[in-house]
Amino acid sequence: MDFPDGQQGEAIDTSPGQQLVSTFSSEHPTEIKEFVAKNKPDSEEKPALSWREFVGVGLMVALCDLTIYHAKGFAAAACLFAAAPIILSFSAPRRRWRHHGWFVAAMTALLSLRLLWAGSVAMVVYGAAVTVAFAMTLSGMRPFLLEGFATAVMTTLSGLDGLIHYVRSGSRPRVSVPRTRWMNIGLPLFAGISFGIIFILANPDLSIAFGEHLNWVFSNLHTLLIEAVPNPGRLVFWCAALWITVGLLRPVISTQLTEDSPEDVVLGKDSRVAVHYEAFRNTLITLIGLFGIYLVFEFSTLWFREIPVGFYYAGYAHEGAGWLTAALALASVTLSAVFRGDVLADSRLRMLNRLAWIWAIQNLLLALAVYNRLWIYVGFNGMTQLRVFGFFGVTTVVVGFIVVLYKIRKSRNFLWLVRRDLWTAFVACFLFLITPVDQIVVSYNVRRVMAGDPAACMQIGVKKTDTEALALLLPLLDCDDPEIRQGVTALLAKRHKQLKSLVETQQQLGWTAFQWADHSMLAQLEPHADRWTQFDDKDKQQQALARFYDYAYQWY
Repeated sequence: MDFPDGQQGEAIDTSPGQQLVSTFSSEHPTEIKEFVAKNKPDSEEKPALSWREFVGVGLMVALCDLTIYHAKGFAAAACLFAAAPIILSFSAPRRRWRHHGWFVAAMTALLSLRLLWAGSVAMVVYGAAVTVAFAMTLSGMRPFLLEGFATAVMTTLSGLDGLIHYVRSGSRPRVSVPRTRWMNIGLPLFAGISFGIIFILANPDLSIAFGEHLNWVFSNLHTLLIEAVPNPGRLVFWCAALWITVGLLRPVISTQLTEDSPEDVVLGKDSRVAVHYEAFRNTLITLIGLFGIYLVFEFSTLWFREIPVGFYYAGYAHEGAGWLTAALALASVTLSAVFRGDVLADSRLRMLNRLAWIWAIQNLLLALAVYNRLWIYVGFNGMTQLRVFGFFGVTTVVVGFIVVLYKIRKSRNFLWLVRRDLWTAFVACFLFLITPVDQIVVSYNVRRVMAGDPAACMQIGVKKTDTEALALLLPLLDCDDPEIRQGVTALLAKRHKQLKSLVETQQQLGWTAFQWADHSMLAQLEPHADRWTQFDDKDKQQQALARFYDYAYQWY
């Protein structure tokens, strides 16, 4: 058969059936690939077992036994969340690593350090969620919260599926170790033990000592075996840890929720007329007018005038800031609802975009007004944990609003927005958890008091100070205000005694109960203990604390 340009080739089957298959394959390559992927046998879909996976599962069970079953405090959780990503990465059967994995791994590292310093139950819950997210990245999934929730819920089913795969693979193992490797280890070991026994028997003293030790082992073997066998509860815990670990390593929903969900809005080539275009346009115009009027009122009443005596701080700066934050969140929802569907294909979309950007600028000005209200409240009687949370909350809403603007500009769909907004809220809460909030709060309030503003002492005399910030109160022992000086001295006397008892308890419970902040604060307070010996008497201590409370409460 002749070929063009003098080329030679093999004979081609030109039967009608073969021609039909060839034509379909060339015209529909995507459909062919999807059909092949959906009809792969189980042996090709599921990754093969390896010694790394077996070792990793065993290490995870041992780690869970050490840091959960025997845990007495948050140091154990810190160890768990620090080591789990390493073990999972080592034993993952797929290892479809994504760049998101580095971000999640950094989150686990920061969370572990925070748990070691001063932990909380909320941090433990977040650590479990971040561990699930890291396991998702190993399987090739993006760790979105919706998919993460589904992965966590399906972990038990994934574990069952993985264990069944283990059992089925046991009769036909794919990982074979060459006999030469066993010989390289077994033969020297056998020879060494054999000759060692001979040398022991050749020396009467060694033989007698060896025999005594051997008799002790056999006489106590029964007791040792009983101690080594786990109780039923611990055995059930091991099985649960094994089950969940296998579920994390072999999720049954590795691609369905990510690859099958489109993230880009696909628009038609021809422009269309949106049914609700006029309604959306009129709505944006109305909101722009309303926001413009309100912003003038806001800036004229709270920015450019002195705060009068008797100002209702809680109503304006606390409750009012909350309502304005809700308005920002509602604005994000409104913009997202407007720019979707057939509106994006309307030829008049440019007008809506202009109106949206005008309203977006007004929303950012409104966010500045919220920050200002919060700062007014801080200026009145100091910083609190709740006010720091308020700053975090407003910033989260602002970031979410910016994400909405990006969605509009890039024509993303609603699923894309939900995923990013959920991650924004998740990361914001994570940052709040790992931030030493009380240190920031106490440091700010102490500086205010030492600068001659006693109003900030309210947050010290009325609110409870976390352990990690106790040492920051030491400068107030030299405060010019006698009420504050005596009150803080009595407070440190009480907390110092409680801290000593707490550290002793942690030492008795073992390393899993260790908290770095407790030991650090105790070490910083000990050199100053002689300054509050006058309040060793409990009655005097309580009287001083009551006076300090009454004095500080006047700025509540």
